[in-house]
Amino acid sequence: MPDIIGQILQRLEALEAAMNGRTSEYFDRKLFKAEVALREGVVARTIERNVAAGSFPPPDGVTNGHAWWWLATLERHDRAVAAKPATTRTPPNAGKNAAAGDPPEMQP
Repeated sequence: MPDIIGQILQRLEALEAAMNGRTSEYFDRKLFKAEVALREGVVARTIERNVAAGSFPPPDGVTNGHAWWWLATLERHDRAVAAKPATTRTPPNAGKNAAAGDPPEMQP
């Protein structure tokens, strides 16, 4: 006899996880590169560059030449980046020289 109560509890847990914003294996889905780029607020080529640079997780798979990631993989990466102390994050302007029009205190 199947464990009906157990199955109902698993489904309830999955629904609660979805409602509370947690990842559940029941709602995990594939995101292709264009969807990942949209989620990250960049273009698809930037995703490719970040993967090559090692600052973004590699795709979980490739289907017909199209890279894809599990949503859980991306959420795990987001949590890892957010957990880094601010001092270990690279500022977006790191390595750029001051522009000629910057005030003296901003120039090297």
